[in-house]
Amino acid sequence: MTPTSLYLIPIVLLCVAFLVHLPVRQKWQVPVIRSGYAVLLIGALTLFHAQPAVIEEVNALTGVANFSAPLVYALNTAFSGACLALVINWRGGEAHWLRRVWLRCLSLYSICAATVVILFVLGSAPVERTTDFDSYYATTPYIREMILLYLAAHSVAMITMLWLCATWQREVHGMLRAGLLLIVIGACFDIAGFQAAKYASVAARWGGRDLDFLSTSVAPVAVSIAAFLVALGFILPRASSQWEALRTYRDLDRLRAALRHVDIPVPPASAWWLAPTARLTRREATLHDALLHLNPHFSREVFDEARAGALAAGHSPAAADVAAQAAVVVRAVRAYTADLPPTNASGTYQLQATQGGAGALAELSRALPDAAAGPGAHSLPASPRQP
Repeated sequence: MTPTSLYLIPIVLLCVAFLVHLPVRQKWQVPVIRSGYAVLLIGALTLFHAQPAVIEEVNALTGVANFSAPLVYALNTAFSGACLALVINWRGGEAHWLRRVWLRCLSLYSICAATVVILFVLGSAPVERTTDFDSYYATTPYIREMILLYLAAHSVAMITMLWLCATWQREVHGMLRAGLLLIVIGACFDIAGFQAAKYASVAARWGGRDLDFLSTSVAPVAVSIAAFLVALGFILPRASSQWEALRTYRDLDRLRAALRHVDIPVPPASAWWLAPTARLTRREATLHDALLHLNPHFSREVFDEARAGALAAGHSPAAADVAAQAAVVVRAVRAYTADLPPTNASGTYQLQATQGGAGALAELSRALPDAAAGPGAHSLPASPRQP
């Protein structure tokens, strides 16, 4: 596998993860979202500029031998700081404390990135090295300190991220836990593979030995695997939430069709680029407005009658409740379209589904019969449909 193809997969995956999170750009002020963008974008840029072919191009364009070295190391330092800031913000805490820690993290790693550049300027690295810069210049004054600084900053960030994610993943479940576990495994590859190989090759040079293969062969593979797993860890929870939102959005089709004749302000059409979660939020708001408008025609008697029938048919109390609510909606739509007098003018009786979120509305939607799609429905539901 060539170096370019070795880095290509994690680069593409990091870019995909960035695009997957992009639909929430209207919330860029949120620190955790902003930190997530930085991790994904800087991570992709770091791997892109770490490719030997790109290193040669950058060096040639700038006319400075090894110009790519401080560029890649500064990007790596910025990536380390972004990872640390993301995990701190992701886990949460008191807002004032989070902001203070985030600013300290940003300041410290910004100083480290700037110091990397300064040390390179102070040092001397006249011979271009595209794959073994660390070990080749491991004993060169100032360049040696630059190498150790970027490695130490990266180590602190990865070890802290590993510890935070490892402890946090025990407290969460589902796709978030799976994503954190992937990040933990990726951090382990980074620490035990990339960092260990780099430190070993540099230390070997100090002792007069040559273990450059660790830096040129082992480290690139380890960091590629680590980046792949970390990017997948960020993608998984987000992709899972989007998929669940899409399923719920489609589950609401039946309820939307049943309420299409209820007179409410027409919401703006959803833009094609909106994520499923944003589309779901709009549809949920529209359906709640329609049910609120329909509330004067809700009937407690219809609910009790339908629930008793569902229980008699052998349904569980929870299933009978949902089926009875669906019956109330069907009857209310009939009364509304026939312009009958309201039976719940005071609004004292409300459906349980109207007090819940999209999940409760989806249950109600699945319980509606096919005939409920139009105002001429002739049957009442007896039990909720399964997803």
